[in-house]
Amino acid sequence: MRGPTGHLAQQVAHGAPADIHFAANESFVDDLIRRGAIIPETRALYAQGRIVLATRKDRGPRLTDLRDLTAPGVRRIAIANPRHAPYGKAAEEALRAVGVWGAIEAKLVFGDNIRQTLQFLETGGVEAAIIALSLANVPGIEYVLIDAALHKPLNQAVGVVKRSLHPERGLAFIQYVNGPEGRPIMKKYGFLLPGEF
Repeated sequence: MRGPTGHLAQQVAHGAPADIHFAANESFVDDLIRRGAIIPETRALYAQGRIVLATRKDRGPRLTDLRDLTAPGVRRIAIANPRHAPYGKAAEEALRAVGVWGAIEAKLVFGDNIRQTLQFLETGGVEAAIIALSLANVPGIEYVLIDAALHKPLNQAVGVVKRSLHPERGLAFIQYVNGPEGRPIMKKYGFLLPGEF
């Protein structure tokens, strides 16, 4: 299953077949525990995400500050839909924190999830995007980190789904991600790891 965290959490809550649920915001796993869909003792933080302001290398001036989004040459800006995508919510919080939300709201194009938001930028549908650092290191894209103090932390959590036919395998995979083999992979993609935040 792929999609924004909020949609996937609803699918898990309504019986979608899954063994584990990785969420880009820990609140979704906590809600699934309250709803009886996740085995509580399997809940674990696995990362903290970061957001970046991204532009295409072959289009216009490089943007280095969220306030640059108010420039007339920036006609469209992509963020993930903040109603169900944690990275989109963080983008909205950061834009509000620097005081530009009202000035750029009409320019916003909402991706269903963070990957679609990147696609809007890659295909030239927008001049700028706020995306996950973990997706930003692709050809043709340049980016700057957004100050993490401008939004709530993107603490990401995982848990084994109660309906799993193989909960022990799900738990083993969570331990792999948080273990000596998995942690370097997560670090490579720009995530902060448990114990670092």
